[in-house]
Amino acid sequence: MTKPGQNAGCRILDDFVCEALSDPTESGAAPKSRGRNEGMHVLKEIVVNAAANHAKRPVAENGSRSQRGYNTNLASKFYVLSVLYRLGLDAYLTLGNKKAIDIVVVRAPGDTITIDVKAVAGRDDWRAGNAVGSPRERHFVILLTYDGKFPQVAEQPKVWVLPHEEFLGLIKPGKTPTAPLFVSRSQVKKLEHRRDAWDLLQRTPQA
Repeated sequence: MTKPGQNAGCRILDDFVCEALSDPTESGAAPKSRGRNEGMHVLKEIVVNAAANHAKRPVAENGSRSQRGYNTNLASKFYVLSVLYRLGLDAYLTLGNKKAIDIVVVRAPGDTITIDVKAVAGRDDWRAGNAVGSPRERHFVILLTYDGKFPQVAEQPKVWVLPHEEFLGLIKPGKTPTAPLFVSRSQVKKLEHRRDAWDLLQRTPQA
C-alpha cells in the first residue's frame, strides 16, 4: 500500500509535468527544446504509472534476497541516469518490470535511444531477462557489478556499455532446461573496449 505522502508526491510531480507539457512547442524552437518536449511525454507516462508500480514493490523483510535485488536494480538505474545527465544527455527513467527498456534518451529531435540496465551486487553472472530476441537498433544494455561492495557507497560499480546486438551474442543457456539464460561475468570482463564506453550513447548515427 502506498503512503499518503507518496501519493501526494506523485500528484505534485504530475502537476509539474502537465504544466510543462501545456506550453506548445513552437515551430522555431531550438532542437534542444524540442528534444526536451519529446522526453517530457515519456516522463508523463512515468508519473501516470508511478503509484501503481510502487504497489508492486516486493514485500520482504529488511535485508532479504528479494529486497537486496530490488535495491540493487533501482540504485543502478539511477546511477546510470546520473551519468547520462553529467554527459549532457536528456534521459528519462521508465517504470515497470515487464519490459526491456529502463531509460529513454532523447539526443535530438528524431534521434532517440533506449537502454536496459542490468546489475548484480556480488560477483555473479547477469541474467538475460527480457533483453532477448532480435537485435534492436538504437538499443543498448548496460551491465553493472558492485563486486560485493554494494553497501559501501564510496565504491563505484564497474560498468560495461554494450549495443544490444553484442549483448545477444554473449547470452548462454542455463545448466538445465528451466534455468534462466545468462551472460557470463568472465566473458564480460574480457570486453575492455566496452568498459565505461559511455561515448557509444553520445554518437549520432551517420546519415
